[in-house]
Formats: sequence, C-alpha cells, structure tokens
Amino acid sequence: MRITYVASIRGKKIYAVILGSDRLFSGTLEEVKCFIEIHNEKIRQREAAEANVLSGLRAAS
Repeated sequence: MRITYVASIRGKKIYAVILGSDRLFSGTLEEVKCFIEIHNEKIRQREAAEANVLSGLRAAS
C-alpha cells in the first residue's frame, strides 16, 4: 500500500491510497491516515475471525 500526492484542490493537497493497481481512497493527508487505520483494523479483525474458524475446525477434527 502506498500513498501518493494527486493534486491541490481549493488549497488542499489531495493524496491517494494505492494498493497494486487499485486506488482505494483519495483525500487529505488526515483523511488518508484515518482510512489506513480503519483499513488495517478491519484486516486484523478479519484475520482474527479466520484464525478462530480454523482453530474451531481443527478442534472438531
């Protein structure tokens, strides 16, 4: 994931969050930081849920 400068709009610098060839989000630097925090937390939650399901399947075997 990388952050790149896109443009200045009405005096505000706009940045984009890019993952591979996909633009995930565009906004000010503060908005981008907030997006990344939320995105990373969702990934952590998804990985924890996946680990719980896998451990449940292993325990049932």
